[in-house]
Amino acid sequence: MLRRHRSWSRFLRIGLVFFCAGCAEPVEHPELPTPELSVVTVADSLEFAVQLAFLPDGRRVYTEKETGRVRLMHADGSLAPRPLLDVPVAFSGERGLAGLTLGPDVVRDRFLYIWFTASPTAGDTHDREPEGVAGIFVERHVLAGDSLAAGPGERILTLPARPGPFHNGGNIRFGPDGRFYASLGELDKNASLNAQRTDMPMGSILRYNADGTIPTDNPLGPDNPIWVYGLRNPFGFTFDPADGTLWIADNGPAGHDRVLRMDPGENAGWPFVWGLPTNPFERMAAAVLGDRFRPAVWESYAARVAPTGIVVLRDHAYGPAFDGRVLVGFYNTGRILQLELDTTRTRVARAGTFAEGLAGGITDLELGPDGRLYALTATHLYRLDPAGDPPPASQPNTLRADTVNPAP
Repeated sequence: MLRRHRSWSRFLRIGLVFFCAGCAEPVEHPELPTPELSVVTVADSLEFAVQLAFLPDGRRVYTEKETGRVRLMHADGSLAPRPLLDVPVAFSGERGLAGLTLGPDVVRDRFLYIWFTASPTAGDTHDREPEGVAGIFVERHVLAGDSLAAGPGERILTLPARPGPFHNGGNIRFGPDGRFYASLGELDKNASLNAQRTDMPMGSILRYNADGTIPTDNPLGPDNPIWVYGLRNPFGFTFDPADGTLWIADNGPAGHDRVLRMDPGENAGWPFVWGLPTNPFERMAAAVLGDRFRPAVWESYAARVAPTGIVVLRDHAYGPAFDGRVLVGFYNTGRILQLELDTTRTRVARAGTFAEGLAGGITDLELGPDGRLYALTATHLYRLDPAGDPPPASQPNTLRADTVNPAP
């Protein structure tokens, strides 16, 4: 059975290259002007930082891909001398410690969640072979001041990590419904059918209860964690605070990166549809996929931008004209794309640059408790202030922890 699956994959790759390469003409959108911003370097010399979250007192925590460490950053950008946590990771390719989020009631229960590809040994490993990883683990830990509560964390999920080491996904966060969501890529550098199989978790955004059990109201059944599927490598996703809509940044093959807006149970089409279904093969595939198929809102076409962090601007510091715009960070170019949507919020009305020239490769975008955008790169943390605005005041300890795309 496995051999037959791989044969179909090889056939599919040939067909996709023949039908898709160079067929689609880029859609040109009216240009949005770049806003006047002051780009403030909060911290630099970071060690492959990946995902960021804000503590209730305004301090930040973030993950380091290749060291397996969770670091605590003070308001002035300095790091606590000791990491909050250090887990043994397999970090070849796109593997490593990626996701981090706080529980929706972190002020009370102090829960911190992490997503990582676990080393099969007690130390960090760089083995690119499938056997070089124990699995993808999601753990829940308890914060205790500047450290974690004594004892190991609680492993709430074990997900497949093979073959890898590419297309792992790895973004995690809680939705406005209080459920735990995680992105998992197709785990295969070549086009495979993993993302179209609803009996497997690969190529999906997964939805769980906070303890790792599966909610009974998931769209594909009470025993299926899949929320949406048909994705290649969904490195970033977020929820629109206004209505809870899911937005995804999905990395494509040789370009064809895309931004999607998806409802529960929908299929993004990979590997049959690369981006917008604009060529004959993709239009035919979209018709065959049927009502569950949801086309992308935006596509990069031949440009290889590697989208990562994504946010929807609500309750922000940039003025009413920016309300509802979708911002997407590009790892390959250090640019933040801004998208203004039409009234249906399914098509782009205007597009442009929100900011550019950010060093290190953008890995995450988050709205801070001050309503300003924070851009995490592998080496820096930036804050993007509206031009002429004073720096944000320090925040009191009573702020809600769920300040990153908070629930409505």
